[in-house]
Amino acid sequence: QMPAHLDLGVNQRLSSQWTVSADLSQVFWKDVMKDIKVNFVHDGGLGDLNILLPQDYKDQTILALGTAYQLNDQLTLRGGLRFATQALRSSTLFAVIPATPKTHLSAGLTYALSKQSSLDFAYSHAFEESMSNTSLPNTSAPIQVKHSQDNATLNYRYSF
Repeated sequence: QMPAHLDLGVNQRLSSQWTVSADLSQVFWKDVMKDIKVNFVHDGGLGDLNILLPQDYKDQTILALGTAYQLNDQLTLRGGLRFATQALRSSTLFAVIPATPKTHLSAGLTYALSKQSSLDFAYSHAFEESMSNTSLPNTSAPIQVKHSQDNATLNYRYSF
């Protein structure tokens, strides 16, 4: 299940070439990430598994700031920052769900090949964060999870 969310955004054109924007979001994780349910039924009926892994997520607040600058008719440059609160509680940390990155930086560009087509490139970096638990309920011993992430996309767009 994906959580409900509420978004509020503003966009301001500072000049004919430069715009800035800000979005504030509230993501309602608490309603959809109470537990992870794991079920397994063995063919012979022996060793069936039916457990709940508590997650008890908190709702999350996200602030995203962005800017775009149109350098010329062909090239637009973009940049952004994203700051979020942590939705996962350290006490229910589960190693395969490292929901720790809270700060992201992004950059991108659009290059217009014609009035109808363009190339878009975007890069984002989630800064490394770590989180620890003291053991139970989701691990038998204390663990520490570190997570950072890089993403890049290249897109060709044709409008008709």
